[in-house]
Amino acid sequence: MKKVDWSQNLSGFILVLAPSVMTLGMAMDIYIPSVPKMPQSLATSSGSIQFTLTVFLLGFGIGQLFMGPLCDRYGRRKVAIFSALTYIMSSLMCALAANVEMLIFARVFQAFGACGTQIVAFAVVKDLLRGRQAVQVINYLKGIMGTAPIVAPRHWSRSIDAL
Repeated sequence: MKKVDWSQNLSGFILVLAPSVMTLGMAMDIYIPSVPKMPQSLATSSGSIQFTLTVFLLGFGIGQLFMGPLCDRYGRRKVAIFSALTYIMSSLMCALAANVEMLIFARVFQAFGACGTQIVAFAVVKDLLRGRQAVQVINYLKGIMGTAPIVAPRHWSRSIDAL
């Protein structure tokens, strides 16, 4: 397999890592517009639904304590794949949750997956780039993180209501 010199193709490097850093913004901004309708849909209280937001943020924060060491021990690629799969599967579990308990469970794993993808992305930048190039790519990735909520499909909650 041909080794790519990412220092010569920064825009390609940023495009490869962009989906990994968008997970947090997407997980929150696709979810939040649906919150007002969830208590009725899941036959629970609004406090229980709001708790799913707290659990997600706690899971994301706690996940940061473990994902870095896991990346160092098992390698960036394995953690990236595991985190992306965890994020995707738990997102599907959130969408299909029949009760608030299942939603809370899925949101915790969604947070761990989102955390892992971001940790790996920034670790890869620090592994492969140095100096000005590393700073440049990190700045672009942080900008992409900020735009993820803007491009998150907010209308999904309205289309789900129509079902």
